[in-house]
This record gives sequence, C-alpha cells and structure tokens, in this order.
Amino acid sequence: EKLRQNQEKDIVALPEYRARSNLLNFLRSKAGYAVDPSLAIPNVAPPSPPPSGYKHTLSESQILLALDAAMATFHLHVESRIASLCGQGFYTIGPCGEEVNIIIDLPFW
Repeated sequence: EKLRQNQEKDIVALPEYRARSNLLNFLRSKAGYAVDPSLAIPNVAPPSPPPSGYKHTLSESQILLALDAAMATFHLHVESRIASLCGQGFYTIGPCGEEVNIIIDLPFW
C-alpha cells in the first residue's frame, strides 16, 4: 500500500487508470449514483439494429458472463500496470482487446 501511495501521482496519470475511472464514473451515473464531473461522459445511445435483425444473439446469462469476464480482465490489466509502475511486476504491454474476445465467441456456443 505504501508503494501505491508513493507513486499516486504517476498511477493516476496512467491511461489505463484514467479509463477505469471513466468507466466507473459512467456506470455510477447510469445507476443513479453521484459522479465526478471531471470524468463526465456524454450521453451514450445504443446503436440501432440492422433492418433484418441480428443473426446471432446472446442470452442474458451469456451477456452477464461476457461483462464479468471483460471487467475482470480490464481490472487485472490496470492493476498489473500499477504493480509494474511500483516495481512489483514486469507488465510492459498494453491491452489488445482481449477483454471483449468472449463476446465474439459466445453467440456460436
């Protein structure tokens, strides 16, 4: 914990840390909680479905599984970057979209 406190300025400057803060702020705002105005995200509207509908869709349980996997992967990525910054890890690569790979595969299960 002391390492994190000593590196706080550098940690909050990490793009991944900022992205996680933005995501948390967005989720809190949609759930009706107070949010940090400096992290405000403009209104987000879902895309319109294609005229012929979707060929492959996810069930509710698949959506929840995908969201859970994506959030866990993203959080681990951010914490790995922080550990590396504090000299407690060797994480040197950025995310490559692996957070959402499950969404691509699930409709075909």
